[in-house]
Amino acid sequence: MNSSGPAPSVGGTELGQVTELSFGAREPTGLISRLAYAELLREAGRLSLVILDDTLVHSDSDRLEDMKRILFDAASRYQILLFTCHTEKRRNLGVESRDLESLKDQVLGAR
Repeated sequence: MNSSGPAPSVGGTELGQVTELSFGAREPTGLISRLAYAELLREAGRLSLVILDDTLVHSDSDRLEDMKRILFDAASRYQILLFTCHTEKRRNLGVESRDLESLKDQVLGAR
């Protein structure tokens, strides 16, 4: 919304600038856009990998839980790599978390 009144709407859809949203609201919007693009690639027969780096760290707990469900569903269609140092944000995603340092140690120790 802007200071001159409510954002214009077309066909029941509110129009506005992404920059008007809070960081917590922008993150899911960006994530959903990336997942939509991955879906377009999948429908075109192209494999897709979605790489997320500290996505959703500004999201409140309700928004985060909603996005976890979306990520879990998306993971059934494409591979998703989620990198984060925020352990509380990666809990309950339906897969085991992997620590990069321990993976690095395993690879280097196998040489």
